[in-house]
Amino acid sequence: MAAEFLNEQLALYLGKPIMVATSTTVVDGVLQRIRTDAVEIAQDASAYESISQVSIIPIDSINYVRVTTLTP
Repeated sequence: MAAEFLNEQLALYLGKPIMVATSTTVVDGVLQRIRTDAVEIAQDASAYESISQVSIIPIDSINYVRVTTLTP
């Protein structure tokens, strides 16, 4: 039930900056895709890399979500 609600809310922010925290890591980037069991976030390339890194985070491991604006 909570996962479905989180998916619905995150769908409003596809293509926008987002920060997701789990118990072991924090991922900051652009929300690329929402699946039923995970989200994909594209992180900006650092000065040493030329391509973005995509992080796949399971929905059930998300502890905190921060968006840059409340209006999608």
